[in-house]
Amino acid sequence: MTAAALGMTTTHEPNPTHKTAGSVSSARSRGGGGGGGGDGGGGGAAAASRDALPFSVGVDVIYARYFSGATNVPSGWETAPGEGYKNPWVGFSSLYFAAPAFAARSDYEALLWLALALISCWSDCDTGGVDSVCHALDRWYAPFMFVRANLLLLVVNWNRHPFVWLVAMVSPAVLAFYYSIKELKKARADGAGGNRERWAFYHIVWHILGSTGGLYTTWQAKEMGVECSW
Repeated sequence: MTAAALGMTTTHEPNPTHKTAGSVSSARSRGGGGGGGGDGGGGGAAAASRDALPFSVGVDVIYARYFSGATNVPSGWETAPGEGYKNPWVGFSSLYFAAPAFAARSDYEALLWLALALISCWSDCDTGGVDSVCHALDRWYAPFMFVRANLLLLVVNWNRHPFVWLVAMVSPAVLAFYYSIKELKKARADGAGGNRERWAFYHIVWHILGSTGGLYTTWQAKEMGVECSW
């Protein structure tokens, strides 16, 4: 495993961009034999409709989870009527994701972490319990930064038991995130149930541990002259 294989470089030269062109093919479907296939066509349409139902439900679930602006926390957790759930400590801990920006090797790296802090605070605090496009952004951007930071962590510690470092630094943060999600599932299962204070505690711990790991990783990368190009 090399840094280059993960898009990590020790120079400031941009990686070449490879473009590939694919061909688009089209197929014609054969029609039935005139008006004599009425019954068969109706049965085929009904079967196609039944076959499409699971796919349609799957698309709806994926859309609701990753593309819609549905709130992360139950609306029943609102701290004031019509204002959703706003916990200032969750918001403050979200902003801690900006810390790695001050140890970043490049402006690009710094901007990525600043964007994470703003999106996280916007989603978890400012619009908590209220539908907003920022929730969809958070669902895509946070996992991207998580994977990116962990790959960078492996690279900078490759000669010092990298997986030991990965498990030691990432496991506590993932565990805190798991318990925060567990509280959300309880709440969704029984309406406004769950425990919002317990969710807030675990989510704050997740923010602090995750951003601390990011701070360490970006600082190490800067010291070693390693830069991630994506």
